[in-house]
Amino acid sequence: MNKVWTSKDMSKATKLQVYETMILSTLLYNSDTWTLKTTQQNRLKVFEMSCLRKIEGVTRRDHIRNEDIFDRLKLSQDIHSRIQHRRLRYFVHVSRMGQDRYPKLLYNSETWTLKTTQQNRLKVFEMSCLRKTEGVTRRDHIRNEDIFHRLKLSQDIHSRIQQRRLPIGLLWPCQDPSGPIRGPAVL
Repeated sequence: MNKVWTSKDMSKATKLQVYETMILSTLLYNSDTWTLKTTQQNRLKVFEMSCLRKIEGVTRRDHIRNEDIFDRLKLSQDIHSRIQHRRLRYFVHVSRMGQDRYPKLLYNSETWTLKTTQQNRLKVFEMSCLRKTEGVTRRDHIRNEDIFHRLKLSQDIHSRIQQRRLPIGLLWPCQDPSGPIRGPAVL
């Protein structure tokens, strides 16, 4: 993209349109569901400003403030406010969904983290369920990863089982996190 940013044949307006249509649409794809940490927000901000500085034709050595670059390019939103706007739009979309839709159920559910002893009991229970569905016993000496591969479980489900961060009410019939551990209703 450096050739586009440094091109003398293109106007700044055209460069901004290329930036918004190609760069931002690719960069912010599915950003309405992201959970960003501060370091990730800062990296996005740095990337945005590096692109905008190249479009404006200035470097950091010129000591021009970010706000001045936004004013020069007549931009009203930075990347963080664009992500916030997308999140709000997605929230409105989810709030209009029916009560039986998974995104709505997930949004209305609580999340909780299991204690270590509960994690261990839960892992044994989950693996015994998976082994039963595959028809494998412990005596067969088959690793858990091989069972996941055999059942072709998605990486999302596998990582959710490994992280133990599960929504109450969607995957677990037990509504009380301190209550007894029961098996997953849907896996």
